[in-house]
Amino acid sequence: MGSGPVTDTGVVEEVSGEALVVVIAGSAACAGCGICERAGGGKMRVVVRRPDGVEPGAEVRLTFPYSSVWTPILYVFVLPLVLLGAFAGLAALAAKLAGAGRTASGLIVAGAAVAGLVVAALVGRGRERRFRRRVFEETRVEPVGTQGG
Repeated sequence: MGSGPVTDTGVVEEVSGEALVVVIAGSAACAGCGICERAGGGKMRVVVRRPDGVEPGAEVRLTFPYSSVWTPILYVFVLPLVLLGAFAGLAALAAKLAGAGRTASGLIVAGAAVAGLVVAALVGRGRERRFRRRVFEETRVEPVGTQGG
C-alpha cells in the first residue's frame, strides 16, 4: 500500500542497554498490527535497537523494515481466518466423501476448525517473534533534525 518504507516520529521514553522504548502516535492501522504495545491515549510503544547518543526525551524518526503497515496485520488477523476456513472446508469435504452423518460431519468440521486456529496461532506466534526481532534489529533510528541519506 505504501511505495516506500513506513516511517514514524516518536519520543524516546526509556533506554535499557542496547534497547530504546519509543512512544509514537499510532494510527488506527498502526494499532492493529500488534508489533507495538499500547501506551494509552492513542499512543504506541515500540522497542528498537539503540544507536549511540540517543537518550530519554529525544525525538526520533523511525524507519521500519517494511513498506506497508498491512504486512503485520495480515499475519495477525487474516492468517487465522484463512487457516480456519481451509481446515474446516477440507474437513467438510473429507466428511462428505467418507459418507459421515450430519452429526459426525459437524463434529469433524468443528474439530478441524479448532485445529486450524491452533496451527494459525503457532504459525502467527512464530511470525510475530521473527517480525518483532526484525523490527528491533533493522528499524533505523535517527534523531529528528539530523536525518541521514
